[in-house]
Amino acid sequence: MTDASPLNYLTWKEFKIGDIFQTKTTGKNIQVPTGAMMKRQDLIEGDIPRVTVSKFDNGITGYYAFSPDKNYRVYENFISVSFLGTIFYHAGKASLDMKVHCLKPCDIELNNFIASFLVSVIRKAIANFAYSDQLSSTVLPNIIIKLPAAPDGKPDFKFMELYMLNIFSKSKAGLESLQLADTAKIPVDIRSWKEFKIGELFNVVKGTRLTKADQKSGDINFVSASAFNNGITATISNDSHIHPGNNLTVNYDGSIGYTFYQEQPFWALDDVNVLYPKFEMTKNIALFIAPIIKSVGSKHAYENKWTLEVMKADKISLPVTADGKPDFKFMERYMQEILDDAEAKINALLDY
Repeated sequence: MTDASPLNYLTWKEFKIGDIFQTKTTGKNIQVPTGAMMKRQDLIEGDIPRVTVSKFDNGITGYYAFSPDKNYRVYENFISVSFLGTIFYHAGKASLDMKVHCLKPCDIELNNFIASFLVSVIRKAIANFAYSDQLSSTVLPNIIIKLPAAPDGKPDFKFMELYMLNIFSKSKAGLESLQLADTAKIPVDIRSWKEFKIGELFNVVKGTRLTKADQKSGDINFVSASAFNNGITATISNDSHIHPGNNLTVNYDGSIGYTFYQEQPFWALDDVNVLYPKFEMTKNIALFIAPIIKSVGSKHAYENKWTLEVMKADKISLPVTADGKPDFKFMERYMQEILDDAEAKINALLDY
């Protein structure tokens, strides 16, 4: 941010989280509202999101019906903060799991703009908390954050709203420009490309079953048949069936055909196939091939599964050299140009 930013001309003031968000007194302690544990078998599928300590998908790990159980705690229009420091804004209703806390301002109703400003500030304030510190419901009220202050010394929520509205508007304009630029790209001439069986290019290995109950929390990526977040739905410490990085994962069930490049070691669930390259694969080459595999897999979306043997036999089209072999150098250069162009556009967007 440049020196011309309006943030540099504000009066900033320190506030305790407990000064501006709702709290309650329990014995000698002041605490923010918090969630509670519910057994999975006691939850019935519905439309209320359930927020856990996950760092993915706004912390939401499922949708359930309202329960009269005292431990089923529902809040609305609030910011969730877990004991691990994951923090998200929830405009609607959501139930909170154990060790996920609710931050709801005392004097205002949150909207997307004010909440986005507050989430950024709070995230920065809690960034240095280690796992052992555990952001409990009694620790959070005493954490100090800096906010723009109005003349009366209270947080200037109106400024926060207008500032973020301006940021969002410029970001939207920048994204629309990126979309227009995308449509102007000249298509690649594939008339000289050649078909190769996936099994000719890759050793295809089936993933391994691991139930949610058997998962142990850790830092190893757990890849399942999801269409989002590179297929990563959890991080675990189970290490008996770990695949090395620099491989592709392909969903043969669930979100069939979705293909992702896995840069780090990972566990693949049994509805995911792992593609080990028979050639020297770089990240750029993997990113070139992944959407081509996905497009072939899309034809299996209305079937039961894209089974391992069928996947190995299916063909993908690739650019070739004069001797008819895959032109990996072309793929490398092409993707680097794409990535450089995207980075330039993102930097231009950030300059807003």
